[in-house]
Amino acid sequence: MTDKHNLDYFRSKGILPFQAEAVIKILESKDKPYWQVISPVGTGKTHVATVIANEIMKDADKRILVLAPAALLSYWHSELSRNAAGYTSMIVDRKTYLEMESEVPEGESPWPNNAIIVMSLDLAKRNDMAEKLTGVEWELAIFDESHLLTGKRKKLFKQMTSSGAIHRCLLLTCIKSSILSGVETIIIDKSEVVDWEQRPIYSSIKEIINEISYKRTEEEFTFLNQLHDFTNQLSNQWSYGKLQGTVLLKAGLSSIYSAEMILRRLQDKWRSIRNKMIHNLPLVNEDIEGIEKQFSSFADELGISQESTYSTDIQPHEFLTLYQKLEKLLSQVEEISTDSKFDALVTRLRSYLDFDVEDNPMICICSSLTNTAQYLSSCLRSQGIKVEVHTLTGSLTQTVREGAIRAFRGQGGIIIATDLALEGITLESVDECINYDIPSNPNIFEQRWVRFLRAGRQTDFKMDVLLDRSKVFPWENDILKIIDTYVEPEEDE
Repeated sequence: MTDKHNLDYFRSKGILPFQAEAVIKILESKDKPYWQVISPVGTGKTHVATVIANEIMKDADKRILVLAPAALLSYWHSELSRNAAGYTSMIVDRKTYLEMESEVPEGESPWPNNAIIVMSLDLAKRNDMAEKLTGVEWELAIFDESHLLTGKRKKLFKQMTSSGAIHRCLLLTCIKSSILSGVETIIIDKSEVVDWEQRPIYSSIKEIINEISYKRTEEEFTFLNQLHDFTNQLSNQWSYGKLQGTVLLKAGLSSIYSAEMILRRLQDKWRSIRNKMIHNLPLVNEDIEGIEKQFSSFADELGISQESTYSTDIQPHEFLTLYQKLEKLLSQVEEISTDSKFDALVTRLRSYLDFDVEDNPMICICSSLTNTAQYLSSCLRSQGIKVEVHTLTGSLTQTVREGAIRAFRGQGGIIIATDLALEGITLESVDECINYDIPSNPNIFEQRWVRFLRAGRQTDFKMDVLLDRSKVFPWENDILKIIDTYVEPEEDE
């Protein structure tokens, strides 16, 4: 590197000293091409990456790939365009790629030189697209939110790095526990986040975790126990049942309502399979394609790696036995008259809001599943809470989601959001976050936490968790470890 690559040069680029040091270290390291930057939300990881991309693109005919969650693509494109240095940045979806491919001779790469391609991680991980991405060379590949590199996403990362398709790689995350082996890592702590006059950017604030206790009824406990037995049998008997079993169990821990909705959808899909078996008709791939698609979407919401193999090799006797158990579970859930977890949430909100508040608070309720978020929104509105209840789920259009965020920021109240819908969104003005369910993936829980703890926050922050420690299922131990390990409660003064 020439002598222009020093702190003064990068200061002129509008970045802070801790960012400049990371940029210099990465650009000057020729023998260590793979780097991961881990720093708190709001500390400019995207800006660091665009500065690095800008420096690399000064050399002619370089090609860079940015892979990020779909919700962040527009943000990346605007940041790259703002820092443009004579190159093209473009968002590529499936339709755009097909158009690009149609404009070049057969067998020729459609990927342009001297360009930065911005693409959704979930599009890139598809087998057909992964093959097209590894078929050319990229000077730099940027993986945003790299803690999401699980399942097929992680397979894509390994495929691109092992094939030599990427010369240099930059991973960005705010989750410290997501360090990847074989990758040089730069960890930026809050104490390092200072301006050029060495003044701290983060204010001194309290971060408090509070457990909201509730106790499951005997009916709820029995249903969840039976659900566990059902999912075990489903997972053990068929290869394609493993993913379904995992999804169902995690849905049950989110809300019994979500478990019931998924069981009912499963019953609808299974009914046609049962009818074929009764009439001794063979199964075909189409019989289970709908199940695969449906449970893949649930798995994405829950952060579950989708490694299950689907097949039509189903034994009639075993299937019909399980179908009867499924019907029994649905009959059992109809007998549950109390939602103890929801009742605990309402009690907490009543004590906080007192239903007579003049200034609207800002409360975020986090859940893993769209079903749960929609259930909570509907039920809370029926409780007559005198603040606005907003809903933010991945199933909503981008326009509707942006409208919900604007309304919440402007009016306050309660926003109920899924993890997928929160990707790329920061809510530094939120007073309190209530975890209606605790994801078994610690990265997702940490990501929830840091959504609200951005640089420059001036007020204390409280994170609540809804827990039943009176009747702990063995499969809940991982969740308790997250609470006890990743966040330490503040001691009473």
